[in-house]
Formats: sequence, structure tokens, C-alpha cells
Amino acid sequence: MNTMDNMDKGTVIKGDNFTVHPGEMLEEKLQEMEMSVENFAELAHLDVKYAKDVIASNASVTPETAVAFEMVTEIPATLWL
Repeated sequence: MNTMDNMDKGTVIKGDNFTVHPGEMLEEKLQEMEMSVENFAELAHLDVKYAKDVIASNASVTPETAVAFEMVTEIPATLWL
């Protein structure tokens, strides 16, 4: 299944006083981990284009990809959703 199917571009992470797209958090985490988007996508078994689209806030995270993100970043899947 293509990870881009059935995605809602409106997915955001909500906090007490702010809203952050998962891509912003992913970009920061990859910088912290000193990991390229390409390496992340490979480890998460995702298309590089999809990972880049998430970082650019042009795609949202599905439950399936949230689990893949968790496996690589160790950030719980629930926070990606």
C-alpha cells in the first residue's frame, strides 16, 4: 500500500498552547539524531518523497507510519498522530 493513500494534510500535534505539524518534530528529531531524511526513510521502510513531504508539512502521518516513525525515533506513535 502506498503510504500517501488516504492521508489528511490537516494532521497536527497539539499541545497546551501550540499546534505543531509532525514534520516539524520529525525534522528536529532527525537533526538531533544526526540522521538524513534518506537514512530515516530507509530505516522506517518508507518512501523518501513521503518523508520529505511530511517534513515540508505537505503530508500527514497515518497510524501505520506513526509506528514506523516510533521504531526509528523512539518517540511514541501516539505523539505522531
